[in-house]
Order: sequence, then structure tokens, then C-alpha cells
Amino acid sequence: MAVDGLDQTPYISSQQWDEALAAETKLHRLSEDGKRLIIDASHDGYLRQSAGVLHRRWLVLDKEEDGALVVVIWLTGMGEHSFVQSFHLHPDWQPEIDEYESGAWAAILRSRSPLVGTSDSVSSDIGGHLFWWKASGDQGSLRVEPEQGWQSKTYGSKEQIPVIRAKGCFTERLGLVTVSLPAGGEEWRVEKVHIDCLCHEAKVGLRNRFGARRLWMITDQTADTALLDFNQA
Repeated sequence: MAVDGLDQTPYISSQQWDEALAAETKLHRLSEDGKRLIIDASHDGYLRQSAGVLHRRWLVLDKEEDGALVVVIWLTGMGEHSFVQSFHLHPDWQPEIDEYESGAWAAILRSRSPLVGTSDSVSSDIGGHLFWWKASGDQGSLRVEPEQGWQSKTYGSKEQIPVIRAKGCFTERLGLVTVSLPAGGEEWRVEKVHIDCLCHEAKVGLRNRFGARRLWMITDQTADTALLDFNQA
């Protein structure tokens, strides 16, 4: 995540960060059981720089959905700001991105390599799905775009990789939800999302190919799921 073009800690030269402005992190919550893993943390890196924004992030890994992951970003600060969220993909993956409703985006991740055990070189292996939502009422719209990036496996080397970047603007508060769903299984898809920036609450409604619905409810204190209709929550 970058805010107003800034990293959480300034990079001043090769392999060196600005220790005077180094972000300090705080772990608010860490819990794990047989159903899910929850990490809730924040850092003050943008507060120490010109952006003046506090960054808090929730990660919820739901083990009941074969590794489904919810990422909730909260940015809080005075005035207007821009942000960029980046996902660096494996070189073999190719994203197909589409805005499937107003302000909501989805990406299908396909493999560039042939399917195992076949000679077919056509890219047809779906590895997973990504979905994005930005809290309504914020200034500006959300854009999700593929770009060419790079990775360095060894010092001094570069290899091109695909990168997905979610970009937008906000005034004072931002709530951004990203959902990663694996391919296969019951094939859950995101149906509806509600984000409350003031109360720090996110609801993610899912629906699978059999018509069953599941609701994720995530707050400062809890993260739970239930099989029910999103509109009844």
C-alpha cells in the first residue's frame, strides 16, 4: 500500500531505509482456531511523513472456505489523499480484470502454463478470483488495473511479473475490502459488501454455485461467518 505516492518508510538509497522516519507497528489482535486466522495491525509510517494518514489492516483467513482470504484496509487522516494497493503475482499467472458493477472490481487469475498432464498450451487453468470494494461516499472512484512489475530473486537481478494495482482517492477516511477466493470446490463468489468506516465494520456476502449464502461479519472485536441471507443481517 502506498499513500500519496509514499511508502510506509522512505527508501533513501540501495538497500537502505530512513530509520528516522521508520514506521512503528502495533499488533491489535492475533487469534487462530479451527475455523479462521485473524491478524489486526496498524502502522504510523504515513503519519510520520507528509501524508499524515494512519494505516490499519485486517487479514482474515477462513479455513472453512479452503483458504479464502479477506483483507480490510482502513486509512484515516485529514484532507484528501490518493492510494495504491498492489498485488504482485507469480510470473505464470495472467489476470483478467473487469468492473462487474459500479465501483466493484473482479479479477480471474489464469495460468500461462499448460495444464498438468496435457499438451494443451492454451491458458485455461483458473487459479483463483479477487474482488475489490471501496466504501461508498468517498471522493473519486476505484480503479483496478494490470501493470508490468518485477521481482528480484537475487541481488542485482530482475524478472518481469504481472502486478494488479487498485487505485483511488479518499477524503479523511477510506475502507477498502479485497477478497481472495480459490478456484474449485463449491465456487463461492462475492455477492454484496457493506463497509462502515466510522464503526470499522465490514460485511461480505457470498453465494456459491448451489445457491447457498454465507455472510462474513468483521469488526474491531470479532470475525464470524454464518450461512444466511446477506439482506437479513
